[in-house]
Amino acid sequence: MSSEKSDVEKRNEKKVEDDKMNEDEEKKESRKRKVDESKATDEKKVEEKVDGKDKEGDEEKPPKKAKVQESQEPSKEARNQGIIEEGLIYMFYRPRTQLEEVHSMEDVQRLYIVLVPKRLPEKEGDKKSDAPVNAAANAKVAADNAVESVNDAAASAVDKVNNAAGNTIDAASKVRDTAADAAAKVRDTAADDAAKVRDTAANAAVPELKARLIYIAKKKLPDVASHAKFSGQVETVCNASDIKTAIKDKNAPALREGEAPDHHNARPVGAGCYAIVSKSGTVHLAYALEQPEEIGEVQKAFNITKQGSFGLSIKNPQTPSPPGTLQSNAKYPEDLQKVFNGRNWLGPDPTALLDYEGIVILFIAESTDLHQTLGKAGDTVLQMTEMDHQEHLKQDDRIWEDLKLSKKAFPVEPLFDGEWK
Repeated sequence: MSSEKSDVEKRNEKKVEDDKMNEDEEKKESRKRKVDESKATDEKKVEEKVDGKDKEGDEEKPPKKAKVQESQEPSKEARNQGIIEEGLIYMFYRPRTQLEEVHSMEDVQRLYIVLVPKRLPEKEGDKKSDAPVNAAANAKVAADNAVESVNDAAASAVDKVNNAAGNTIDAASKVRDTAADAAAKVRDTAADDAAKVRDTAANAAVPELKARLIYIAKKKLPDVASHAKFSGQVETVCNASDIKTAIKDKNAPALREGEAPDHHNARPVGAGCYAIVSKSGTVHLAYALEQPEEIGEVQKAFNITKQGSFGLSIKNPQTPSPPGTLQSNAKYPEDLQKVFNGRNWLGPDPTALLDYEGIVILFIAESTDLHQTLGKAGDTVLQMTEMDHQEHLKQDDRIWEDLKLSKKAFPVEPLFDGEWK
């Protein structure tokens, strides 16, 4: 009896052990499933992050760089503040002909302002042309199809060589290698051509920004303290990359062999952001400089401050100007000429009035405090400059990239050190 009891006990103990082992196995399996599910969830999050997708939907998130660019574009709020145009502003001075060094204002021939406007976002109801985008898309499709056709043709050629080269393995191998090399070269060439087509299409979809070159008649900005008035004139309207040619001294002597081409070029003296603001029937030009970081001797000589605003008016080209003053020789199309409605002077609203060579501009000094003069619109200009500065970490490269200038050809001391050159 004791023996049977012992057997029963042994069986019970074994059953308990088996149940415990099964329970342990189930727990292990359960933990493994949870770990696998957790890994799968993490991998899915990583994939969604890489793909730029929201975990709650398939909508793609814009890249960070796009957000920075969007923050630089003027918003509807900016329009409500009266901003009708914004962009980049540069200031240059040019030495007198024959002079290689500038030591004071007496050696200066001209002071220039360059305005490079950015495109404003379209207002509701504005018609938007899809032609450039469609052209780019069509060009990309055509390029991709061309590459695919070349790949198919190359693969077909290799297959034919393989089928025809059964007599001699070595010969077939050599022919296949030659065909493969030829196909690779054709594919590379087609890929390069496709890239060129896509780049051309992209450039067509986003035209190069224009630039206005304005010279200031008295070689310095109007003094804010006395609320002075000075005239200027739009000398050239061109692509931004062509400014380097427009600001050269056309009367400078030909360079001698081996001579560095910087003696007669204009010198940059300021760079930043600007906005044209229409407020209470008056149009203002507001600017804030990113460069130089501190105003130097050269900037002070030209009455250039870190920030400033001017009242803007343009002369009706169909009304005579007094003798000894700048003569407006611009020719507007009929629709823009009608905007003057017989008035001699008018604020440039719309700003397309500034896009014609020969137009005379009157600058009236207002303030060096944008917030005080223009309120929220002035704050927007300061914010534009701050964001622009953050985007361009290599500050000293900024102006050269925007206007396609060469550091070797354009002296940098006035811009960065505030020293005459």
